[in-house]
Amino acid sequence: QFNREAIVKDALRIRDAQRTLTDEYDELRKAIKDVQPWGEFRLPPEGKVGDWRFWFYVVPLRQWRTSAESVGPAREIGRDHQNAYVVVLSRDEPQNAPGTRVNLDHRPLSELQSRLEAVEQQLEELQYQRVGLTRWRDLIEHGLAESADAAERDRALTQSLIRRSVFALQGWIPRDSADRIRQFAAEHQLALTI
Repeated sequence: QFNREAIVKDALRIRDAQRTLTDEYDELRKAIKDVQPWGEFRLPPEGKVGDWRFWFYVVPLRQWRTSAESVGPAREIGRDHQNAYVVVLSRDEPQNAPGTRVNLDHRPLSELQSRLEAVEQQLEELQYQRVGLTRWRDLIEHGLAESADAAERDRALTQSLIRRSVFALQGWIPRDSADRIRQFAAEHQLALTI
């Protein structure tokens, strides 16, 4: 039941899926790390709060203490030993907001974590499938040797001219074999050009 083409196709599918999922896994981990300081939240649908938007800032604590009132409608959502994590409500991007504005993933933290778990499971399943394909390794290697032989035969045919009464072959020989080839050609009544 060995079908080389199907197995190779399956191996390539697994490779491509693993690459795609690994990229998504890395993106999810970064998104989770970025969203965690703000906790679990879901942004309202666009237009639900008029033309107001939420802007997210990471503000050093010393800067936040002195500029909290000048930002406008803002709320500190969380803090660590260095930064305050602040949400500003404004129609346009605040010009006087302290700290660094960050773009957060639109999905809630729980959804990001759930998707990360699903991606981990899919990667694990693909790894099991990949291991399962290793049982065909010897047959594939043998098939590759056969394919290489067939390719060499095809290449030799492209260097040959076959007619009813004429057969021509072009190739390369080592210099020190020229005399043996000449002798072979003479014994078999062959035309030879070196």
